[in-house]
Amino acid sequence: DARTGELLWHVNLGGPNASGPISYAVDGKQYIVGTGQGSMFVFSLPD
Repeated sequence: DARTGELLWHVNLGGPNASGPISYAVDGKQYIVGTGQGSMFVFSLPD
């Protein structure tokens, strides 16, 4: 939370990140991509 500094979400990708997070949108839905252990992990909020 930018206002309070409270951590709102966390995920363990199983190792160090290979790069910074990537954000993109398709048809108005936002996705966040993280990389780790030679894989890509894509997250979004539920509809």
